[in-house]
Amino acid sequence: MGQEESAEKREPEPGDIVEFHRVGYRHYGIAVGNGYVVHLTSAEPEPPGYHFSSSSGRPKAKVKKEHLSIVAQGNKYWVNNINDHKMKPRKPEVIVSLAEAMVGKEMDYNLLKSNCEHFATMLRYGDPQSKQADAGIITTTVGTALGAAVVIGSAVTARRT
Repeated sequence: MGQEESAEKREPEPGDIVEFHRVGYRHYGIAVGNGYVVHLTSAEPEPPGYHFSSSSGRPKAKVKKEHLSIVAQGNKYWVNNINDHKMKPRKPEVIVSLAEAMVGKEMDYNLLKSNCEHFATMLRYGDPQSKQADAGIITTTVGTALGAAVVIGSAVTARRT
C-alpha cells in the first residue's frame, strides 16, 4: 500500500502511531505505554471491524484502550508515524494524555472524514489526515468486497441449480 515505506520495525513507544494490518485496509491507534493502544473502533463489542450502528442511523465508533495483541487480532503491526517527515508531532506525554482523555467517548464515524487514521493523526499532529481515504483505498476495498460477494452469491446459486 505504500504506507509501509515509512513504517519502523521497532516496538511502539508512547505517542507513536501504530498501524495494524487488516485484509484490504489498515487500522491505526496511538501507543500509550505498557503494551496498550488507544484507537477508534466499533461501538459494538462484537464482531470486530467497522459495522457501526446507532439508534439515529448514523455510524458510531468508540474510543477504546486495549492491549496491542487484542487490537492486532493475530495480524502484524508496526510503528508508522505517518507524517513525521512533514509535520512536527506533539510531545509524547501530550499525545498520551489526549488519547487517554478520549477513552470511552462515542463519536460519529465517517469512513472518508473521521476514521481511525484521522483519529490517530489528530492526536499525534493536531491535524486529522487519512492517506487511506485520500488514496481511495477504502473505496477500492469496498468495491472488491462487493465484487467478491457477487461471485460467491453466483457460485451458491449455481450449486443450487
